Amino acid sequence: MAAAALADRKLDVLHHLLPQGRVQGREYCVGSVRGEAGESLRISLDDAKGCVWKDFATGDSGAHLLDLWMAVRGLDFARALDEVEAW
Repeated sequence: MAAAALADRKLDVLHHLLPQGRVQGREYCVGSVRGEAGESLRISLDDAKGCVWKDFATGDSGAHLLDLWMAVRGLDFARALDEVEAW
């Protein structure tokens, strides 16, 4: 799967990366990029915004699902692309 196709499966990706999260209105909320329960990390589900996300506890943020994948998995860009392709 190309990284650009991640957006087509946004909720699947979020459930895969952060299974403790839950949908609240137009956001997917979880404790942090470590995946614990909570609400500090918020990911927009509004397709017009792409995948803007921010962890309000740490200040980490990004604008793409690949950014989030890298943060959650602790990977660099190339390794994240390989993992996305394998998934």
